[in-house]
Amino acid sequence: KGNFPPYSFKVPDGWKQKAVSVADPAGPETDTRFTSADMGDLLVVLPPVFTFIDDEDQVDTITIDEIAPPMKLLPAFAPQALGIGIEEDGEDVSDVKVVKKNGLTYYNYEVRPHSLVSATVYKGHVYVLAVKSTQSQWGRFQNKLKQIIDSFEVVQ
Repeated sequence: KGNFPPYSFKVPDGWKQKAVSVADPAGPETDTRFTSADMGDLLVVLPPVFTFIDDEDQVDTITIDEIAPPMKLLPAFAPQALGIGIEEDGEDVSDVKVVKKNGLTYYNYEVRPHSLVSATVYKGHVYVLAVKSTQSQWGRFQNKLKQIIDSFEVVQ
């Protein structure tokens, strides 16, 4: 879709890629979906950077931390990535980490009840990976789901 620099992530054995279309329930910015009957569901959405900023001069150089702090950014893409609204007060968020990888800043969130999100911005593009699971999936595979989030990165 478009001219996005590539991204990568690692899923454990057993995950299957699902078809995606412009009519995807998460919206036309959905780039890929994976599912695992044992562990949950994953999607990557690529919302336009103009969702977050108005200044065309900044589009190609702005970073995620220049757009907004973690708790101000999550509510903007949570409905699309998670299918739920998130308030800025952080009540639905149990953990937030700011991680640096290869010169990029990533915001990693743990969202109640059982979702993980990683987001970054690179060359005018927003990248969001979200993993959702049920209570029983979370209980058994929380560490593997966190490894998926930790493996997410834009290839520079």
